Order: sequence, then C-alpha cells, then structure tokens
Amino acid sequence: MTGWILYAHNATVNDPPCPILGSGNSASLATCQAACEAQPACNGMNYSPTAPGCYLRQCPNYSPATNIDSQYNVWLKLPPASNQWTLYAYNKTLPDSSCPNVGSGNGSSIVACQTSCDAQSTCNGINFSPSYCYFRQCNSSSPIANVYSGFSVWLKI
Repeated sequence: MTGWILYAHNATVNDPPCPILGSGNSASLATCQAACEAQPACNGMNYSPTAPGCYLRQCPNYSPATNIDSQYNVWLKLPPASNQWTLYAYNKTLPDSSCPNVGSGNGSSIVACQTSCDAQSTCNGINFSPSYCYFRQCNSSSPIANVYSGFSVWLKI
C-alpha cells in the first residue's frame, strides 16, 4: 500500500490524541492498512505482527505522541496535501544552520501548514507540531535535522 510511513517502531499511540476507531484484520500489515483505508476517518494504526493486533486510529495531526510498546509499531497514512511534500523526519526539526527560518504559518494542521508554506516562494520545508508551523528555506534535499520531540520535518522535493 502506498502513502503509509512507519512513524514509530516499538511504540503505540493512544486516546488522546488519536481516538480508536476499532480493530482491523491483523493477519498482515497490508490487511491492517486495508482495514484503515476502508474507514474514511482512519489515518493511523497500531500494528503488531506478533501480538497479533491491528488498532485503527484517527490522529488529528501527523506528529502524535507515542508510548513505548515492544510488540507494536505505529503507522500513519500521509495526508493528500500535495504530491510535492514528503515527510523527511519525525521527532526532529531543521535548525537555522541547515535551513534558515523564513517565517511561520497556520499550525492548525499539517495540510494548513503546507498550504501556507506553498503561498511563500522561499519556503520549501517546514518544522510542524500541532499549533506550530515554521517555514524553512533549504538548499539541500538532505539537510541536517536535530532531535526535537513532537515535531516533524516536511520537505518539498
């Protein structure tokens, strides 16, 4: 299945911030993803091939907090904001030394943040966390990112 990323290994997301929508077929990763895709509100899941388990989630953002759980992995379905945007790193940010700050935008959602960045010609990267949207101007397609819990880095590639 395309459009999915492994967001966190040996972890789960819980209520809140990602309410459970039910469970899906845990026979394989593909069947769990298919169960999520069959529900319009589903954009994430806790999946375990060993437990077994497939728990469908609705996450309000694409940087949810995680809990340690050695039997599960967190998978997120990327939003259809723009086919140019790519999730570059999670739990990280781009520092000024890698990609200078060129402003800020609407942090209400990842889609709103990307849309506000798209409106600025110098913006080609963002540091995003719920309520925060920082624009970046990167001259490299693989900039250095620093660890920063709760944020995700998105690049236009």
